[in-house]
Amino acid sequence: MPPRFKKEPRNLFAHENADVEFECDVYGVPQPTIKWMKDGDPLIPSDYFQVSRDNKHRFFSKKNKKEEVQKIK
Repeated sequence: MPPRFKKEPRNLFAHENADVEFECDVYGVPQPTIKWMKDGDPLIPSDYFQVSRDNKHRFFSKKNKKEEVQKIK
């Protein structure tokens, strides 16, 4: 079965210095792998970026800058 979104990430706009969260949920056979990207490069978890793989795949940006949020899609 080809990969499909159960829940697609959505564009977000946030106030500067606010935390943001992007979320998606996918299915397929085999189970798809999720990669969060920014400007064509993979996001690497750090103090600034966090990636969670609980029941859904989530990406958190702490204390974002306005231009950062607008670019992450």
